[in-house]
Amino acid sequence: MYGCAICDKIFKQKDLLTQHIQMHGEPKLVCHHCGCKFKWRQSLGEHIKHCKYAPPGEKLVVPALSKVPWKKNAGLNPDDL
Repeated sequence: MYGCAICDKIFKQKDLLTQHIQMHGEPKLVCHHCGCKFKWRQSLGEHIKHCKYAPPGEKLVVPALSKVPWKKNAGLNPDDL
């Protein structure tokens, strides 16, 4: 089980926790063409397809999130995943 260190919600899958944690903070993804900010990669990807400053046909390239706040008592060590 994976626990959110911010709101105590528990998830069965690591990916669901990672997606959930993005809801808590400020948008971290920024369109490098116009500066619009997004919390979700999918939203940024859709934006880039239609951003008037992006070259036609450009695809989204976003590095993976580097760190995720883990709840210590969730029963799993994120370094083991």
